[in-house]
Amino acid sequence: MTGACTFKREILEKSSINGDNCESILKKSLPKYFWRIKGLEEDELRFEFLIDATDIAEGDLYLDFICYDPEYLTIIYPYLEAGLEIQIIKDKHTRYFLTKMMEKISALLPK
Repeated sequence: MTGACTFKREILEKSSINGDNCESILKKSLPKYFWRIKGLEEDELRFEFLIDATDIAEGDLYLDFICYDPEYLTIIYPYLEAGLEIQIIKDKHTRYFLTKMMEKISALLPK
């Protein structure tokens, strides 16, 4: 679990994040605490999912998907798209999380 201040401090220290992306992350309203699911390759952070830890029972869980290496978008998306039948998932929180995640990744893909 990570605090919002710690997370934003780490974002500021990362030189690999472009200016617009960095600014939007820093301005994002975040809960006090959240989980980070990190995608690493050879100890290098490539992407991460932010999940709300403050309102698990009633909340929508999904906060954001951050990609530090755009090449990974083209790798991740086809696997998610091929393997997800979101409409058959019964849990509304899981459906919402997966839908938002796919929307964000799709929006970030190169056109």
